[in-house]
Amino acid sequence: MKKLASILFLTCISFASMAHEYFFSFAEMEYNDITRKFEITISLTTHDLEKIYEKKGGETIDLAKYEINSSTTRLITEYFSNHFQLKTENQVCVLRLLGFESSLNGVTNFYFESEPIDITPTLEIKNDILMDEYLQQQNKITLYYQTKSYTTDFLSNERKTTLLLN
Repeated sequence: MKKLASILFLTCISFASMAHEYFFSFAEMEYNDITRKFEITISLTTHDLEKIYEKKGGETIDLAKYEINSSTTRLITEYFSNHFQLKTENQVCVLRLLGFESSLNGVTNFYFESEPIDITPTLEIKNDILMDEYLQQQNKITLYYQTKSYTTDFLSNERKTTLLLN
């Protein structure tokens, strides 16, 4: 009986240590012609982002506790401004974090809005969220503009892309 319990214990430990093999984030963007702003939602696994700060050893973030103007908000803003960037043909898009919410399923949605910017037929997008930490990370973006949608993927060897709007 002790042997069976040991085998079950080791099996459970091995599954628990794997956590998950795949790392994925998804972004939805829409350009609002009236306000001339991009509205963006980025969804990712909560503990993957929190783990980055745990490994750094300095400041930590706790996404379960949302407080506007907190150190967590500052760290998240800095992180996303370095790893999620959008440019039109004429200028760099400045994003502002509106807020975020974590759900019980372990996913956090981050809500951003750009400063007013004119959309152009060509958009350059960088999306390497979590890729420095997780080599298997894959990111996907869908842009909704007028009556069309444009979807593109980002892999660790393809962190930037150009979307052509037609």
